[in-house]
Amino acid sequence: MTLVSVIGDFFSSVVPVFYEFKDKIDTHIIISDDSKRDDRLAGKFEKGLKKFIDKYNLNIKTLYYSIDQDSFESLERAKEFKHSLNDELALLFIHGTLHLLGYDHEIDNGEMREKEKEIIKKFNLPESLIVRVES
Repeated sequence: MTLVSVIGDFFSSVVPVFYEFKDKIDTHIIISDDSKRDDRLAGKFEKGLKKFIDKYNLNIKTLYYSIDQDSFESLERAKEFKHSLNDELALLFIHGTLHLLGYDHEIDNGEMREKEKEIIKKFNLPESLIVRVES
């Protein structure tokens, strides 16, 4: 099972989820922005998580995904493409998740692009940036 946490004001609410599903979670994805505040929170959270994992002798792979300034700019451009903010966030999430899964549109001969198109179509979302660029 993969658990996704978004660092913010309420990220500590993930602790009960960790405890309840500790034997099923094999991957934990932590998403934050690239602000110093979120970096500090992520570091604090990581220390607590390490203690928890050590205490219960768990094997959980942790991945970090930072939403950088380019991502925020793409949210600004959502209006330009007549997307809702929710749709643009979903597109960013899909794109980032594919990167976390090892896809890289810079070198993979279109594999990521095809997977992204497939997911976008399944959820009836507008074209993503990667698809817009190739049009």
